[in-house]
Amino acid sequence: MESTIYLNSLSELSEIIKNLGEKIRAKIPNDVIDYIENNKSQTYKWNYNPDLPLDEQNMLPETEELLTAIYRDYICTDAEKEKVDEVLVDNENYIEESNRNVIENEKIEKSLNVDTIAQNYKYREEEFISNSPAIVEKQNFFVKIINKIKSIFSK
Repeated sequence: MESTIYLNSLSELSEIIKNLGEKIRAKIPNDVIDYIENNKSQTYKWNYNPDLPLDEQNMLPETEELLTAIYRDYICTDAEKEKVDEVLVDNENYIEESNRNVIENEKIEKSLNVDTIAQNYKYREEEFISNSPAIVEKQNFFVKIINKIKSIFSK
């Protein structure tokens, strides 16, 4: 079962292909067009505006991805294909770098958080020790007597 977003993207793609010139549409294989037509959402309605260029159409990001793949694989020339590939690689590198930056920032936040927790713990430990009552050692009866005798002679 295909996702709703994917089926909606196929619907948008179908509308775009219908509005392409005959020369460009002829470059797309019939089995690809058939697949799009047979699998698109039957309930999703999207209005293609022929007065706007493609980059100004309000389409799903998934539709843009599918359209890029169709353009790259069937419509563009070899030189254009190289440029598209370069842009796709640059975009992928940018996304990977952005993800790395996000991960690094999360690590920094976590380490700062751990440092803060450790400092708070140390402060609370010191506060507990300084505010706690004196610890009295239990002494054996004989030890008490010996200590008392020592204290008398030490005076």
